[in-house]
Amino acid sequence: MRDALLRWATALVRAVDTDNATPSLACAKASTLEWLKVAPEPFADHAALSLSDFTKTGSQALTRLRSDAVANRLTISEDHPNLVVGRMTVPGGPWPGHFGLEAVIFDAEPASMPALFPPLSGDQGGALRLHFGRIVAASRGFTMAPG
Repeated sequence: MRDALLRWATALVRAVDTDNATPSLACAKASTLEWLKVAPEPFADHAALSLSDFTKTGSQALTRLRSDAVANRLTISEDHPNLVVGRMTVPGGPWPGHFGLEAVIFDAEPASMPALFPPLSGDQGGALRLHFGRIVAASRGFTMAPG
């Protein structure tokens, strides 16, 4: 099953990179949108957040895409790979100041602070959790070295 997920993730990443080549492309016509619609089960909830953002933007260009649902409702899973697709700035990306469509698929594992550190501000009984991420697949903004 992991191989099938990786094949889908790789195809999604290719679609994102292709769509980024035409930033004036309407969100409703983006290849990325088509791949999000057929997201395999472990990615369904995360894909739904991205689909919500794409649907709100509709016939407007990818440069008009707002990733509000992704930014505000994403929850990280430790049980299966995670998916983030949206417009974002990736520090060190291939295009200085690039604020384009990006995708990252990653595994997450819990991280913890040493016991002597005070609790995080606003942490309500451990609600704020830190994670280490390991990238499984990502668009060019995540994989290109600066320069």
